[in-house]
Amino acid sequence: MKKIITRPHLFFLSVIPIVFIFGLLNKGQTIDIEYFGGVLPINIWSVSLFSSVFFLLISFNYLTLFWTDKNPKKVLSILHIVFQILSFGFFYYYKTMHHGVQNEQINQINDVLIISILLFVLATMIHLINFFTALIRKSK
Repeated sequence: MKKIITRPHLFFLSVIPIVFIFGLLNKGQTIDIEYFGGVLPINIWSVSLFSSVFFLLISFNYLTLFWTDKNPKKVLSILHIVFQILSFGFFYYYKTMHHGVQNEQINQINDVLIISILLFVLATMIHLINFFTALIRKSK
């Protein structure tokens, strides 16, 4: 755990294959966002590819801080990692609960997706704050 906190780029590099395999296994499925009588289908494979590239960029940010001897705040790194894991957990729950359910529990299922998206955005904001504050602070 201490290695993950001191080198978060290793965590995000290790998450990329997991997200990629998740998308590969669910390649033909879609996320159906239901709104006011309509449905907006989004391919899980597209979300998986976006997430893989996103995690690669996050790991590159943390790796840049590691190379320049600038330490990110440990608390913010922990929050970032925890919120990313929770976001993926809620997304996975959404995917498993929504698959095969037609017009049942629509509001509850959409709420789970909204929570996942909000956690993802919150984790991204925490990462950006952590990254830029580490860049501004002086080196070790």
